[in-house]
Amino acid sequence: MPKLFHCLPLLVSSLVPLLSGCLDPSFDVAGGSVFPEQPPPDKPYQCGSNSGKPCANPRVRVWVPGWHVVESAARGDKVAFVAYPCFPTGGRNSSEPMHLGQVDLKHGTIDWMVKLGTNRDDVFSVYHLTTAPNGDVIVAGTGYGELLLGVKGDFDDGFVASFDTFGKKRFAKATTIIDGQPSPGYSTGINNLRIIANDTIYVQTSHQISGPNQVSSARIHIFAFKLDGTQLFRQEVPTSTSTYNGTTWPVPDGSMWIKKFYGEFRRYSQAGEMLDTFELAPDADMRGFAAMSPKTMLINLTTKGLTNEMYRFDFGAPMVPLFSENTFPEIHAAEINHSLGFAQTYMVSLGYSAIVHRIQSIDVNGNRGAATTVKNVLSRFTILDSEEAVLARYTDFGTEFIVQPL
Repeated sequence: MPKLFHCLPLLVSSLVPLLSGCLDPSFDVAGGSVFPEQPPPDKPYQCGSNSGKPCANPRVRVWVPGWHVVESAARGDKVAFVAYPCFPTGGRNSSEPMHLGQVDLKHGTIDWMVKLGTNRDDVFSVYHLTTAPNGDVIVAGTGYGELLLGVKGDFDDGFVASFDTFGKKRFAKATTIIDGQPSPGYSTGINNLRIIANDTIYVQTSHQISGPNQVSSARIHIFAFKLDGTQLFRQEVPTSTSTYNGTTWPVPDGSMWIKKFYGEFRRYSQAGEMLDTFELAPDADMRGFAAMSPKTMLINLTTKGLTNEMYRFDFGAPMVPLFSENTFPEIHAAEINHSLGFAQTYMVSLGYSAIVHRIQSIDVNGNRGAATTVKNVLSRFTILDSEEAVLARYTDFGTEFIVQPL
């Protein structure tokens, strides 16, 4: 079958010009003093399957020279991404601020690019990026946020910002958990930010609170915003002194499970009400979790080392072991991820190099489909309900977006 490629029209940037032309991702070129129109051959995209058949050819491949992507999120034919500009001689130019952009996969074009900060510290780190069903792009990170917020905020408060499908900022909010000035000697430090975006935007945060004697504890909160930025609530998730972080997973009915490390799971409604709670054994090392319904979930434990120990847990009943296996030589234990609209659930195993991923469908009873292994792609990618993964392959001179049937 012929390789798929797009023509990328000229995009003028104040920092980096993107070159025009028909871009065949397999074409071999040497790096030079200008951005190549094709990705260099040193980090080729690779795909393999354990089905006995070769991988299907990618449905779309779009080469975007000049930008080193660090986060991406897809919905439909649009891919949002956070990126640094590259140096003309190759390599990420991290002295320049991060940018947010959007690629149109159907036409192979960049829709828009905007700066996220005035410098490296203004937006220091991006923790999560996603898109809402209406096409809005929502990003959460840390830094002063002066360009986004309009004022210089606290570096460690964190922020969430939303842009419409044309790249216009809808709102930016600091995820502040202490109103007013903190007590003398106390400080906050962000641990993570996680977004769930539907008709309402939920941002789960974890802040480390340090006191005068350097005694620290984590505080976990849920922030809820309307799509226009109106804040609906800020809900604190009760924690214990042993808690140091937290993360959240969406449930198909719109609620969310939040896991405290260490501590129990709590399920919250869209209104911020606590609905259910449960706790794993204290020595359980959890590497994967997915809610198949409000009361049923898959949990992957690794109590025996780098293995997959998959369990089904129905709320109120003991965990049921589904299978246990040694991981493959280059693969770590698997996370469990839903496709964008919850149509399918996947085991996603990460390679030691962090650029190798094994993707395999799994149902509520632990039955698995054929595994697809992709190499030289970023760890953050989107799996569509069409059973395709939207991947980002980075090189020293740019990034290639790939839509791979699974």
